[in-house]
Amino acid sequence: MTEIIIDTAEEEFLKGHTVTAFKWATIAQELDPNFGSVNQYVEGYRIHIAALKKHRTGEIDWYNLLGIQQDKCLSFSSQSITHKYVKLAKLINPDLHCSAAAPKAFKLITTAWETLGEPDKRLAYHARVGLAPPKLEEQTTTRTRPSLKSEEQITTRTRLIPKLNEQMHRATTRSRPSLKLNDEPPKKRCCVRSSDRHQIHRTITRSSFVV
Repeated sequence: MTEIIIDTAEEEFLKGHTVTAFKWATIAQELDPNFGSVNQYVEGYRIHIAALKKHRTGEIDWYNLLGIQQDKCLSFSSQSITHKYVKLAKLINPDLHCSAAAPKAFKLITTAWETLGEPDKRLAYHARVGLAPPKLEEQTTTRTRPSLKSEEQITTRTRLIPKLNEQMHRATTRSRPSLKLNDEPPKKRCCVRSSDRHQIHRTITRSSFVV
């Protein structure tokens, strides 16, 4: 049943009845939302209908073509516009979708992205069609101050450095005390071995008996 409705929608589109084709595709989507490519048919026909809506200058409403509402277009960033384009490009890619509406729909969304994806071209488009300029996107990066903990560590280290330098200076300049000129050198202790003591004692004892 869904395939028959989709075939009817394609026939109406080839006849130039895009709105009728869109209605048939919408009916098929409501009856069987899980049908393989029903969403591709609906979106392809919708893009063709959106291309018919133009500004007073005769230029296509590219926001409407990408599915962006008029009251939200000023706050949309370039990244959000690119995300919309990529999502639609995957959905209606003519290499993957066999609908007769796919080739031209793909070219239309590509032109919309080229017009709105870059800030300079987007600003020029707003000026041409009489729209207020979009919000500027912040591209500057802010440098964060170090945390309180790191600042305390740095302060503590800077306070300890002079103390450490002073201690190292004292350790390197410390030397052995020198003798004054009037001071006598320390006397050496005469150490006599035990064997020598016995020998001296024997000698003195023998000499005492000699008359």
